[in-house]
Amino acid sequence: MNKRLVFANTLLFFLLFMMIGDASGQVSQPVPGVSPGNKFTYSFSAFFWNYTDPKAAPPATLVELNKTESITVTVTKVTGLMVFLNISRRFENGTESPPSEDFVNILSGMSNNAWGLIVSPKLAEYNVVYPYGAINFTINDTMTRTYSFGQRETAHSSVNTTGVSGTVYAYDDLYFDRDTGVMLEWYAEQVQTSSQNEKTAVQWKIKEFDLSTIATGPDYWLLTAVIASAAAVSTAVIVFVRKRGKRRRKRKRLK
Repeated sequence: MNKRLVFANTLLFFLLFMMIGDASGQVSQPVPGVSPGNKFTYSFSAFFWNYTDPKAAPPATLVELNKTESITVTVTKVTGLMVFLNISRRFENGTESPPSEDFVNILSGMSNNAWGLIVSPKLAEYNVVYPYGAINFTINDTMTRTYSFGQRETAHSSVNTTGVSGTVYAYDDLYFDRDTGVMLEWYAEQVQTSSQNEKTAVQWKIKEFDLSTIATGPDYWLLTAVIASAAAVSTAVIVFVRKRGKRRRKRKRLK
């Protein structure tokens, strides 16, 4: 093999390595799957059980929560890994709360009051949700679920927690939209150490899902595409170098 061909192959090897590294970085850095203006409305319910006294009144905070008819989440801004949201509640008496300004980081879960509402898109089985956060959990499986607005591919996680300070037992069952990372369903129940004979629970379930300005994040086809492109370029350059070498040898013979 002539020196020019060796040089071309070496150069292309490093070029391919750099392109793959760059593509891997892009794939491993997720992009939020929502856009400003997206709006999601949920039904909301609260539940209470007393194991020793079925007639016991639920806590006042739970009674107030159960006056909620629906919750609307509106995306106001997306910057890097941060999704900024307005969250408003509509009550059974027809009034609405002023929208709160909230945010969530899709990799760490850092948030003031929106943890769990938006996660990374394209989640698959065994992926960790909020992998850089103090509180994270794993996707158990994926499945198609039917809602009032149609079928969606979902990522599902079911988490049992015990031994957390102040809590005897907690259970969370969550479904996220795979394309966008939006929470679709969340059922959470817990038993607190201060009242071990009582269990409380809340449930969110998506009612309206605005897809008008959805911008989905990158999928893992990108790395394959880059490798294929780099291989094609490598082949083309090698063919060019070989043809050029043959032409030069022919010229030398004619002389």
